[in-house]
Amino acid sequence: MKKGRKMVNNMYLFEPDYIVETTNVCNMQCPGCYAKNVNEMDNNKIYLTPQKFLLKLNNIKEKYNKSIALRGGEPTLSPYIDDILKLSYCFKNTYLETNGLWVLDIEKYSSLVDKVLDYNIIVKLSFDRMHSSLPKTVNKIIKKLEHLNICFEIAITAKNLNEYMEIKQELHIPKYVKTYFQKFLDSKQKIIDTYDILELN
Repeated sequence: MKKGRKMVNNMYLFEPDYIVETTNVCNMQCPGCYAKNVNEMDNNKIYLTPQKFLLKLNNIKEKYNKSIALRGGEPTLSPYIDDILKLSYCFKNTYLETNGLWVLDIEKYSSLVDKVLDYNIIVKLSFDRMHSSLPKTVNKIIKKLEHLNICFEIAITAKNLNEYMEIKQELHIPKYVKTYFQKFLDSKQKIIDTYDILELN
């Protein structure tokens, strides 16, 4: 079992030891997202620098036995993402939470693809019905991730389990891929509660 999950009632619960906000910049505005994101043209862009990240890492003991999730915003829009992925290699498991659009532009993101492969990064792909990406686009991303031999999992945000199963059918997700059911965010929830159940395939 990868570090960052635990078994609860025959389900996997996704609980990374550390969550890192790499940026507040995002190229989508998804309704299930807890984050107060800004677009790429906004003047209030924030990026975690490798220097600040390294300072935090120095205070963490036994990183080799812990998991970390990198998210945003859209973490791949950070100009420092390559360096942050490299620094995250000291963890047992590193999750990159993303909408996956970068996979469709390999020429622009060739360095990122190399880092994801070199450092055994697990891509955690996010999707919901009101997502800017249509199922057709997500299917293209899935096929591209498979072609690149990138390890990935999928988080589906839905109102309930029935909608989750319907969306999963629409996406034609390969059976071997782990999928998460994530509820739409309740304003009373804390950030950690946005993680929900990972089903067993």
